[in-house]
Amino acid sequence: MTLLIDVRAQSLVAHSAEIDYLDPKHPLVIVFPARPLRHEAHYALAVFNATNLEKGTRFLPTNGFQTLMSCNSISCDLPRHRRFKKTVIPALERAAPWISYQDDPDS
Repeated sequence: MTLLIDVRAQSLVAHSAEIDYLDPKHPLVIVFPARPLRHEAHYALAVFNATNLEKGTRFLPTNGFQTLMSCNSISCDLPRHRRFKKTVIPALERAAPWISYQDDPDS
């Protein structure tokens, strides 16, 4: 499932998405907004419960996202980490109240 979020408005944006498996090791999510996106706006795309079709297991968040959210390393991008924790994740949870990053951070 994909959710396209207008972070400032804390609302969902209508869209469709498909996965391109041209490179099976690096599947690509292609997103088609139903309407043109606004310029100078902040959007976030969340991919939830994506499943590896061959193994039947859920894809884990990327190493980069895990590092960003844990912020335990010396190379941590603290301003970006704070923005995700204080702005992006709350906007996602307000736009889609059935989603809880705290309850299921691996989703």
